[in-house]
Amino acid sequence: MYHCIVLEDYLDVVNLLTRNAGLAPRAQVDRLCAAAARATDFLRGILTGAGDIPLFNDAAFGITPPARDLLAYAEAVLAGAPEGVPTRICFPDTGYYGYRQGGDSLIVDCGPVGPDYQPGHAHCDTLSFELHVGGVPVVVDSGTFDYEPGPFRHYLRSTAAHNTVRIDGQEQSEIWGGFRVARRARPVTPTISDWMGGQLVFQGAHDGYRRLPGRPQHRREIRINPGRWEVRDVVSGAGQHAVDSFLHLHPAVRSTRVAPREFRLEAPDGVVLRLLFGPAGTLQPATGYYCPRFGVRLACGALVLEHTGALPVELSYVFERL
Repeated sequence: MYHCIVLEDYLDVVNLLTRNAGLAPRAQVDRLCAAAARATDFLRGILTGAGDIPLFNDAAFGITPPARDLLAYAEAVLAGAPEGVPTRICFPDTGYYGYRQGGDSLIVDCGPVGPDYQPGHAHCDTLSFELHVGGVPVVVDSGTFDYEPGPFRHYLRSTAAHNTVRIDGQEQSEIWGGFRVARRARPVTPTISDWMGGQLVFQGAHDGYRRLPGRPQHRREIRINPGRWEVRDVVSGAGQHAVDSFLHLHPAVRSTRVAPREFRLEAPDGVVLRLLFGPAGTLQPATGYYCPRFGVRLACGALVLEHTGALPVELSYVFERL
């Protein structure tokens, strides 16, 4: 969201300077154009299968023009042909990885929670992901409702509000107030493979729970195939721990349990998926919230895979399009 705000500002300045010769030296204009072009490429590269920004951290729709309008503005102002839509997403500097093909996308966040000097917009979403199928959101980030300190602001920033793993009821990063962050989760060796045999493999971890007894660590692997997405979580360390893996579905997705560890997911536009959980952990239904815009709060279905016992433990699930 904030990237879109800054990009629009850059494009406005470039637009004014390129249409009013002499307002600034050519070298300065060229530098601004180059920065705007890089920012445009990043925005184009990070969009979901629905053509929207992911809602990681403090993000919401409706604050900036739609991404498609910003990209059209950039194409007009920068007078350059847009690059092709990527099928592999890899932005190590910001920690976003995944892919987009047509209306399908899976984007995972495995970067710093924010700049070290200003992490105030951080959420506990390290190793969380969003999944779109056929241009339809299926697995969603909880988004942002407001910036007012309080229980709901805290919940939306919490680990439990994201599609990731919580250990011993603790937050990945220590959050309080409206924007405060103390000890924070830092990414550990995130990678994404090239396409091999029609498959991409993301791997990454973070150190946010190493402060706990037994120094547990959450490592996630996601195998991406057309029509099939497999998530595998390994929590290593020592001792007895409570491990919870959260999964939040878009409010328009209807979930039906068809077997003890299998669900049928029905989404708009005829998108149907099978969700199958691995053998470890106990499944519990839950209620989450989806806040795509400021001031909008929608209840959504959620599932929690719970394990209490000795580490290491592996929790897993797979989505298959039917």
